[in-house]
Amino acid sequence: GESTATFTNLNFPVAPPSPTPAQRQQAQQVCQNAGVTQIATLWACITDVFVTNDTSSASGAAAVQTSAQTQGTPPPPQPAPQSVYLVNFEAGAGAGEWSSQLRSTVPAGGRTFLGEFSNETVSLTLPSLPPHTT
Repeated sequence: GESTATFTNLNFPVAPPSPTPAQRQQAQQVCQNAGVTQIATLWACITDVFVTNDTSSASGAAAVQTSAQTQGTPPPPQPAPQSVYLVNFEAGAGAGEWSSQLRSTVPAGGRTFLGEFSNETVSLTLPSLPPHTT
């Protein structure tokens, strides 16, 4: 018989990997060269190009942008979304930012997270966070 273990891929990433500034710039250039200019579509395109390593996804993003513009979709949120903080804890947690510096791995292995493998609450403090709304 089969169980959920048959269909479980413990190596599947929970979140996309974080690009280096150079990788992000390269993906952004690919997207902009394809004609992607609308900020939300551009962010999505950058993520797609980086994660898949497939530059053809930029032309798909440009087509979606054109379609959305011709159909009169609402304008993007203002101010435009910004990446303020992104960390995957592979290199540890930012000192002074996180309430716990302890990194743990799930018992099945492969996934690293911040805090104890329990019900511990971990909080993030960003004193230099720019003004924002929730």
